[in-house]
Amino acid sequence: MLQNYRILNITGFRKALKKFEKLTKIPIQHAYMTERVDTSGFASDSTLRGMMDEMEVRYASHFAHGDKKRAKTRLRAGGLFKTHHFSTFRSGMLIGIGIPALISGIISSFQAETRASIPGWDGLLFVYSILLIPVVFSILVGINLAVWSRSQINYVFIFVF
Repeated sequence: MLQNYRILNITGFRKALKKFEKLTKIPIQHAYMTERVDTSGFASDSTLRGMMDEMEVRYASHFAHGDKKRAKTRLRAGGLFKTHHFSTFRSGMLIGIGIPALISGIISSFQAETRASIPGWDGLLFVYSILLIPVVFSILVGINLAVWSRSQINYVFIFVF
């Protein structure tokens, strides 16, 4: 990730300087990159490569029993992608059961005999309203995540999930 960050920053500098050259007609990209960017710490590949090698050696000695090849494979494998089929099924089942129960409860709550038969009706509504707020919040966050996924917004990177 640090290597990708380094490359992304260098590319950003190049693109910004190219845009600057295009607007001002001043050829400064090569001079600025050579003088300022290439001499900076984040642009140096040797420092980063040394840090990566040192980390691989430490990881190998502590977690891979000295096997450098296995350590490199584990470190460079990246994240494992999980499918969420079961949680989607479970959520669908619970929503499918919950919506008819909610509609039945709302219809029953508007009937006068229901209010009269339940002691402490006002307190019960207060408790249910407190429990409803996190549920509505979770649903809205889920809708946001679905929209961001379809819009190809990298919300995982932005919110560091």
